[in-house]
Amino acid sequence: MHPFIESLWYKKNSFSYLLSPLAALFGLVADYRKQSLTKKQAKLPVPIIVVGNINVGGTGKTPVVLALVDYFTRQGKKVGVVSRGYGSESKQSPYRVHAQSTSTDAGDEPLLVFNQTGCPVIVDADRVKACKVLIDEDSVDLIISDDGLQHYRMPRTIELAVVDGKRGLGNGRLLPAGPLREPPERLKTVDKVLINGHMQRPLPECSTENFSLALESLSPLGETIGDPTLGKVHAVAGIGNPARFFESLSQLGFDCIEHPFADHYAFSNSDVLFDDTLPVIMTAKDAVKCRGFSQLDRHWVLPVNAQFEKGFWQWLDDILLTAEQREKQ
Repeated sequence: MHPFIESLWYKKNSFSYLLSPLAALFGLVADYRKQSLTKKQAKLPVPIIVVGNINVGGTGKTPVVLALVDYFTRQGKKVGVVSRGYGSESKQSPYRVHAQSTSTDAGDEPLLVFNQTGCPVIVDADRVKACKVLIDEDSVDLIISDDGLQHYRMPRTIELAVVDGKRGLGNGRLLPAGPLREPPERLKTVDKVLINGHMQRPLPECSTENFSLALESLSPLGETIGDPTLGKVHAVAGIGNPARFFESLSQLGFDCIEHPFADHYAFSNSDVLFDDTLPVIMTAKDAVKCRGFSQLDRHWVLPVNAQFEKGFWQWLDDILLTAEQREKQ
């Protein structure tokens, strides 16, 4: 995120007051859109879990999607994922992610989900259309929407809103005066607010669940061999909150030369090559965009895994069971 925007939205800044009229207009348009699309909400025959957020920027949403897919797949359910596919340039719509897909075809997050889970992933700005493909062609039992909290034409059985515990909702204002797509009160209406880490800023009174991003073992990218030793490394991150990634590496004992890029940044080979012999470590989301590059002989990926308490999974099971029983009545 640009330093000026970071300061405007997440630090005390009087300039944001000047944008209040635009934020008010944004709120009116967003509310009208919500009311209009909700009236046209489709009916679909399988449960849909929406994992989204009300604020712009990285919150840890994709690791949550991966954890949900893993959990329900281990239960024996046929799970499918729908996504807008930010960054996708495919002219095919809907687009089915497959083994030969690139991030240019599918978008980085859908490609990451497909590569790590193998479940069917359909990309389309129209999530309802994407859901129908999964139902008609894949006979899925459950659909998880990666983002789409504001895609109100898509029905939802469970709404999960992800919030970064450290940054919270920033100054609590709507775009462009703040980072919010919807007012903070929207969190009162979702089924659960998932807090990434420990909440350092107050939220509206709502149902919350904390989770953590556990760091997994570094894995090689390309022709990398051996293991990176602790010390100075290049840290590359094109995600919504690069600072969190850099902080994680520092906690592991690495001395990071930080290379932050914009979220969904389209990397080129030269972006990840440096004029020294230091190791290069990047996020899993960025790595899917770099696997075809040359000279990746000292490059590493640091995956993360969203971890929840057992009670969260039981709560999810209970909600879905209640929904299924309601449908049978």
